[in-house]
Amino acid sequence: MGYELGSSFKFVFKGSRGYRTFMKQANLDKLIKKHPEVEHRLKVINFLSKYNIKTTVDAFEKSRSTIYLWRQKFNKLGIHG
Repeated sequence: MGYELGSSFKFVFKGSRGYRTFMKQANLDKLIKKHPEVEHRLKVINFLSKYNIKTTVDAFEKSRSTIYLWRQKFNKLGIHG
């Protein structure tokens, strides 16, 4: 996923708008590190976008309804869902 600020991170944000964008990204990183279940849900949603629901259910051992609920919340509320 694109939520890592590691050694490969390049500072491409410029000006005050860039600073706000950078801080928003940094806050998302903190949220993900603070709540590992958020990272897990993002992995499941990412996997679902690449494969079908049956494969996702088998891979993560979650019910179809749970996976669809997570995807619906993510689509509606973003990472805070």
